[in-house]
Amino acid sequence: MSGERGPAGEKADRLDKILSNMGIGTRAEVKRLIRAGDVTCGGAVVKDPETKFAPNQTVICVAGRTLRYQEHIYLMMNKPEGYVSATHDAVKRTVSELLPERCRVFEPFPVGRLDIDTTGLLLLTDDGELAHRLLSPKHHVEKEYEAELDRMPDENVVEAFAQGLRLEGFLCKPARLLLPGAPDTPKIPGDMSALSGDVSGIPTSPGDASALSGGIPAIPGGVPDVSGDVSALSGSTAPPFVVRVILTEGKFHQIKRMFARFDIRVLRLRRIRMHSLLLDPALAPGESRELSPAELTALSAAR
Repeated sequence: MSGERGPAGEKADRLDKILSNMGIGTRAEVKRLIRAGDVTCGGAVVKDPETKFAPNQTVICVAGRTLRYQEHIYLMMNKPEGYVSATHDAVKRTVSELLPERCRVFEPFPVGRLDIDTTGLLLLTDDGELAHRLLSPKHHVEKEYEAELDRMPDENVVEAFAQGLRLEGFLCKPARLLLPGAPDTPKIPGDMSALSGDVSGIPTSPGDASALSGGIPAIPGGVPDVSGDVSALSGSTAPPFVVRVILTEGKFHQIKRMFARFDIRVLRLRRIRMHSLLLDPALAPGESRELSPAELTALSAAR
């Protein structure tokens, strides 16, 4: 942003940069739109791409459509297998490739890392401050996983997880291992009711960048149950055995290595929660959407 200020003290920036940052097109493309008279600011046609505005204080329209300015983007993805949690990789496919161009313009990065064969909830954003707060060990942000195992752990494993396992190279922080039939996790901080309401407006399924405003359908019943059919497996006598694991850290292959200490193999691993954010069951593998205002407010409360 430039050092100039808008009418309410907000930093002003060039119109072509504002539109480019909002994903309307490349800098060259938006300059053509502006010079063609297709852009209005505050109701007036502006044909000079270098004209500066405070975007949150100015109603900007492109071809008659009102744009919603946003400084940052916050995306929930249902990560599929076979993709690395990175923005660039010379060999492997990255989760960034699953995002539509509208979202890639913000250059969001994954908050934390899921292994290439781990699926589920992945948060992507360009907000470095929030990412740091969620990943910093001092904030003890919980991450919850659903693990399919080749055999069922016993109470000794549960106790060992709770005490903090020593793995080669480091001591794990205490973790919670919830076996089938265990009580649900405590009430998650924050208001999750918005999962059945409005989201911030950009559908972000792979390849869909056509809309500048909108929402997701309401989810019947409000907060989704993403814990899986754990309770139904309490009498299972054959693999896979499904458990839940709650951590406040995320070392390299940590959950797999923790179970391996007891000769238990993790067959599949899926993250279902990060702090207050629950994996949206409406998202198919590879799909993503922006967080709702309530989801973002709850997530930002991580301390």
